[in-house]
Amino acid sequence: MQIRKRNGKLEDFNAEKINKFVERCCAGLNNVSASEIVLDAKISFRNKIPTSEIDNSLELTARSKIWKHPEYGFAAAQIHL
Repeated sequence: MQIRKRNGKLEDFNAEKINKFVERCCAGLNNVSASEIVLDAKISFRNKIPTSEIDNSLELTARSKIWKHPEYGFAAAQIHL
């Protein structure tokens, strides 16, 4: 399976890149679980899925957890940026 990057190039799918991206976005935040965001994201993986769809799903998942702790809002903002 391949992922379509923002520049239009195709790259082989690598789940570890998603995990590392969310971990970077959550760095320094207390009471925020990067792995929980990744595991709860409802990403419908398919061949040539754009990275923007993956990012949007991760952002929405982080935003949905603000009730759990307000710092998830900061994680969502970092994912968005």
